[in-house]
Amino acid sequence: MPHHASEAILQKYLKRLMDAQDNPALPPLTQADLDRAARELGITEQQKTALEDRAQASLERALNFRQHQLWNDAIRELQFVISVRPLDLRVLYELAEAHRQRWNLMKDPDDRKQAEALARRCVEIDPHYRPAYVVLSALGESMPKTRPNEAPLPRIPQKTTSPNRNALWTGMSILGVLVLILFFWLSPSSSKTTQNKLSGGLSVPDGTNSNTSSESVNDLQVPVETAFGTHDVSFEVQKSVLTPYEDAFSYVLRGYISSKTKEMVQLKVQLKALDKTGQTLFTEFKEVLPTYETNVRPGEVLPVDLLHYKAQKAPNVASVLLTIAEVDLESAPPQYQTDKPLELKWDIPKPSGFILETFLRNARTTGFGNTRNVWLEVVVKNKGPQSVRTLQLRTVFYDASGSEIGSKESFFVSGASSPPIRPNQAFTGSLLTELKKGHTTFSHFEVSVIEWE
Repeated sequence: MPHHASEAILQKYLKRLMDAQDNPALPPLTQADLDRAARELGITEQQKTALEDRAQASLERALNFRQHQLWNDAIRELQFVISVRPLDLRVLYELAEAHRQRWNLMKDPDDRKQAEALARRCVEIDPHYRPAYVVLSALGESMPKTRPNEAPLPRIPQKTTSPNRNALWTGMSILGVLVLILFFWLSPSSSKTTQNKLSGGLSVPDGTNSNTSSESVNDLQVPVETAFGTHDVSFEVQKSVLTPYEDAFSYVLRGYISSKTKEMVQLKVQLKALDKTGQTLFTEFKEVLPTYETNVRPGEVLPVDLLHYKAQKAPNVASVLLTIAEVDLESAPPQYQTDKPLELKWDIPKPSGFILETFLRNARTTGFGNTRNVWLEVVVKNKGPQSVRTLQLRTVFYDASGSEIGSKESFFVSGASSPPIRPNQAFTGSLLTELKKGHTTFSHFEVSVIEWE
């Protein structure tokens, strides 16, 4: 095919993708749309197979980079994979998580935006895709509000499209098409097909049947052992469940870490899944308490949620070993300064028996230039008779004139990805809010409850 003809087809294809995303009257793109466009481009099955082989190899490298926390390399490989598989939930999630982890380390706001946009793209494709909610919860972002007994959210075209989503999708679409064209022009005519090739993308749990629900009869309870050495740290298990799917599995560990005498400043844990012979089946790391978060004092609990998901047959996990990878403990002072009571407003009807005591431990401001982020270090104590499974808060900041200069909705406790606050337990955490441009300070603020369970 002449170069100018291929270029014309490319332009036509790009226009179709962008029109589909920018026109709210049209439904979101589907795999059928991508397949039809590929057929119209004249892409052969042999070429599609060769490209898929390259994508699968990049994905495997990315997962290995992730295992060693080489986030720059993982992101580079995943960007290629997502260009080939723009609708693959697993790849979208992996790229979102890689950006989130790099944001934790480097604090580049672009990484945070990418992580949020990619996770929300997962939720748009499948409202029941649980790993995406884990990312959103870790970022402190609000999520679609569904109760356990509510019907699934319908998959309908969005009436409005956010600039971030448009930019993300357009960028991925353009990159994907360019990869297709360049690869088909430059690659050999044939390629060896890998045995584990996953045609059409990885299969993921969709949460639409009994076998993929959070209470599946297929869930397997896994014993948990801890090996914390001499560290003054203990762990209480709340959930340890392996869920097998048709061609994938997930493992969730939730619980509470606490210290009797030391103050926890930073904590990173390592999880190893073991078979009956003691051989390691998979490993997962998580920084459960970053240094920038509120210190956890003796007697307070640190909620822990670890998720491991992989598109392969579920292994025979006999037990899980939880160890400390990194820790920073400080001696607690003889007496702490008393936390200031924090009035909690209710934007929804306040339920009876739902008793919370809230305190402000500290308020600090970070940022430079005209950008400021305010961190409210908050303590929430559950004084009621029932566990608090979901607690979503809205924080609003005001200037001296009473004008709103910043607001943020965030999950202090997320039932989708966090153990509950049990009666007489206290959780510490940070509420992060970015002030509007040009505002470097604030006069006062309000914190209100907008969702609870």
